[in-house]
Amino acid sequence: MLLITDLLSVLQGKISPTNLQHLAIIVQSILSLSRPVTTLSIARISPVSYRTIQRFYALTDMNWLLINLVLFRAFAYKTRQNLFVSR
Repeated sequence: MLLITDLLSVLQGKISPTNLQHLAIIVQSILSLSRPVTTLSIARISPVSYRTIQRFYALTDMNWLLINLVLFRAFAYKTRQNLFVSR
């Protein structure tokens, strides 16, 4: 099974290592929750504090469009060459 940090490694160089580590912790916490996802519930099961999660969400230098684009391109986008199957 792939670790979250392995999946998010495509974002290296796009965001700082500290923010990448916080993102990995938050994603892992969100995926492990069985109850409604709130900032408080994320903080309760993750090793980072509630205030750290608030600071992460309040970052203004995070280019979320770029992050979404990089993740989409790495895992969901199929190039034209991959669309055609040789018979």
